[in-house]
Amino acid sequence: MRKRIIRGLATAALPIAAVAAPVSSWPQQPPLAPRAMASDGRTNPRKPHAAARTWARAWTRSQEHGRARDSARSWRRGSARDSAQRPEGRQTSAPFALGDLPKRLSDLTVRMARAVRGIRLTQSTAESMLFAHHIRWRSSGNCSDRENPSCTSFQGLLHGSLDDLFAFGRLSGCPLTVSGGTERGHARGRLSHGTGHKIDVMPNACLDRFIPGHFRHIGLRGDNAELYRSGDGDVFAREASHWDILMP
Repeated sequence: MRKRIIRGLATAALPIAAVAAPVSSWPQQPPLAPRAMASDGRTNPRKPHAAARTWARAWTRSQEHGRARDSARSWRRGSARDSAQRPEGRQTSAPFALGDLPKRLSDLTVRMARAVRGIRLTQSTAESMLFAHHIRWRSSGNCSDRENPSCTSFQGLLHGSLDDLFAFGRLSGCPLTVSGGTERGHARGRLSHGTGHKIDVMPNACLDRFIPGHFRHIGLRGDNAELYRSGDGDVFAREASHWDILMP
């Protein structure tokens, strides 16, 4: 009986001694996991002690936390060093700033408007646009062949030229009848009928009053045609049979 009591006390003291023993190397070094003994006395590596598994997981987590902490410190030191080396008053450009949004939209609108003005129209598209704005057109040959000087052709006319004509019609309130477009027979040049920058309009009493009364007179052309410039930069030349309108 006495031997059994002594053996029980010794067995109970083992966990207490294991807990009380200092482990100076943890968590810097992983604890050695004791291996369970098989019935034949050999170690069984497939069945580690539960406490060893717990210690191993805790050591792994501590190492991960340490690496994350070191990485954050390095990043903060690098940011502080870059800020100290950056010249005063100089700021790094962000990929996108909300304050720049209005300017970006404005620039995009301007580029889109320029692109639209440079579009060259087909005959059918130009006729549809003129019809939608209640503007008539006529030709002495009753045709639209661009190669025939007797025709009135809109093939290759710039979208911006028609836009300016529509704006002028709204501003003046005068009836408009187009008599010349991109057909052959006009003077050549970079800003001419052939390049889609000019349109001829039949004169009437309304136009003959409005243009000299609202646009600035800028002199005479080489053929003695009176020249008037609008606020938008369009130039109106009063020829004998029509108003020659240049939309640069």
